[in-house]
Parts: sequence; C-alpha cells; structure tokens
Amino acid sequence: MIKRYLSFVLITLLLSPAAIAAGDPMESLFLFQQKMAKKGNTSAMMKMGEMYERGDGVKKSNANALKMYEQAKAGGNPKADAAIKRLKSLQKKSAGNTDRIAQDKAKQQALAAEKLRKQREAAAKQKAANDAANAKAAEQKALREKQNQENAAKAKAAKDAKAKAAAKAKAAKAAKEAKAKAAQAKAAREAKSKAAAEAKERAKAKATRLAAEKKRKEAKTTKEGFKSDPCKGKAARFSSLCK
Repeated sequence: MIKRYLSFVLITLLLSPAAIAAGDPMESLFLFQQKMAKKGNTSAMMKMGEMYERGDGVKKSNANALKMYEQAKAGGNPKADAAIKRLKSLQKKSAGNTDRIAQDKAKQQALAAEKLRKQREAAAKQKAANDAANAKAAEQKALREKQNQENAAKAKAAKDAKAKAAAKAKAAKAAKEAKAKAAQAKAAREAKSKAAAEAKERAKAKATRLAAEKKRKEAKTTKEGFKSDPCKGKAARFSSLCK
C-alpha cells in the first residue's frame, strides 16, 4: 500500500503542470503509465489494466485491461496472474449474467408473444363466434320476414276470397230479390189482367143480362099492347130498363 502511494506521489511529481492544467489528472496519469509501460515497466502495465478496468482517465474496457495484465504477466509481474484470473472470472460471471439476462429477456419475449398469440386467437374465435351469431341472426330475420310475407299474402288472399264470396253472395241475393220482385210484378200484372178480364166478363155478362131483360120486357110490353115508349111516361123511373 505504501509502495503504491509512493508511486502515485512520484508520478504526480513527474507530471508537468501544463498537462495537469490541460484536463483530467487521471487522464494525465494514464498517459504517464502508458509511457512507462512502453518502456517495459510491468507495474505501469498493471496500473493501466486497473485504469482500463475502472475507466479512470480512459474509456472503460475489460478487454484492454486483460491485455495489459497479460503483458504484465509476460513481463514477469507476480500480481498479473491473479489479476488475470480475477478479471476472467468477472467476465465469465458478467457473461453468465448477460446470458441469463438475455435468456430472461428471451423468455419474457416468448411469454409476451405467447400471450399475444393467445389474445389474437381468442379475438379470432370471438370474431368467428360473433360472425356466426350475426349470420344466424340475419338468417332468422330473413326467415321471419319471409314468414311474415307469406302470412301477409295468405291473409290478403283470404280477405280477397272473403270479399269475393261476399260480393258473390250479395250479387246472388240481389239477383234473387230482383227475380222475386219480377215474379211479384208479373203476378201483379197477371192478377190485374185477370181481374180486368173478369171485370170485362162481368160487364159483358151484365150487358147481356140487361139486354136480355130489356128484350124480354119489350116483348112483354108488345104483348100487353103498349103503343107508346114506356120509358117516356111517368112510370119510366120505376123501370130497370130505362136509363
């Protein structure tokens, strides 16, 4: 720990004031460690690996950190092997976590896809059921309308038949009444004609009877010796032969 502190103090003292003022001191420290590493300093290589690993003064990169640890190991640094094992273990764990996260994500996506598929399948089934129900309702409506039309046609036909029968009955009644009236008129005419004929016969018979009686009286008068017209005397008003 003391050695690392002394190294940091030494590095700080070696940094130029212009470099410190120009930007991040950690970036200047990284550049210094890089310069030392190029000269074969394995401690600088280890330091660069740590800075790469943490992202101090440089963009974080485990790959570059591992590369620097391996260079330090090749240079004989005794701490490099442990650092390499530790970083590889972390990478493996991170990869495992990444794989697990990817697996979990894939699982969640699969579940979401399955849920969406089931929802779509349920929606399709519901739509099919609705379409079938609508089709059945439309069919039933069409059947009802057809039945209503047939019933209306039957009712109209029955009404027309009834009206026709009523008209026929009315015409038959009128014809019967007219026939009866004509028969009555004919009977009345015949009765009148018969009465007229009978009256004519009675009048003729009466005239015949009166003529016969007149003739008989005239004959009687002639027989009795009437020399004048009996209807011209005072006694004419008592004679049925005088008018």
